[in-house]
Amino acid sequence: MSGDVHGVWAIVPVKTFARAKQRLAAVLSAQERAALAEAMLYDVLDALAPVPQLEGIAVVTADPLAAQIARSFGARHVPDAVESGVNEAVLQGLDAVRSAKSAVTVIAADVPFATPTEIAAALGGLAHDPVLLAPAQADGGTNLLAQRRAGMIEPCFGERSFARHLEQARTRNLRCGVVKAAGLDHDIDRPGDLFAPTGFGANRVTTLLADINVERRLEAIAEQRQSA
Repeated sequence: MSGDVHGVWAIVPVKTFARAKQRLAAVLSAQERAALAEAMLYDVLDALAPVPQLEGIAVVTADPLAAQIARSFGARHVPDAVESGVNEAVLQGLDAVRSAKSAVTVIAADVPFATPTEIAAALGGLAHDPVLLAPAQADGGTNLLAQRRAGMIEPCFGERSFARHLEQARTRNLRCGVVKAAGLDHDIDRPGDLFAPTGFGANRVTTLLADINVERRLEAIAEQRQSA
């Protein structure tokens, strides 16, 4: 298979905002975590919208506000009927677009620093490799999984999922490309992730983090640990 790949469907699984990012509780209040999850979804959809290879975007969520945001971008809302985790949500999204028989990509909803250029470059790799992965820099997870068609490998997102996805591709004799880019690599999951990559501009998440002075909060936590 050669040439660029178009007609790709992007699947974005989104946890209910009020339940999102519990690992950030030491730094952010429940209200702030919900606001961060909302801002991240906006930023991820902003990055996806201009990607030329995309046929459409499907947001899988049980959150009414997330569904509203998805529709404001012209994305398809796939109700998360059970909300039993990211992998179940991804499967629901893949099932919803499977009839299109198109290439698919799953992108995490917590990579607000990913850029349209990075995503487009990643999807361009499908012309050479049937499976593509963008690893998370912090925990060995997977921030983007692209396949020429749904079902080539099964989603197994979470910590250290990058290695599991690689092993699936190897077992099935599928070439697997690996994409590394500053924005795609950087998900927000733990307090130490609450900063933008060097040289990144402004978006909703950077504005939110500046408004609540998260840098000073992280410094205060570090000082407390040093004095303990």
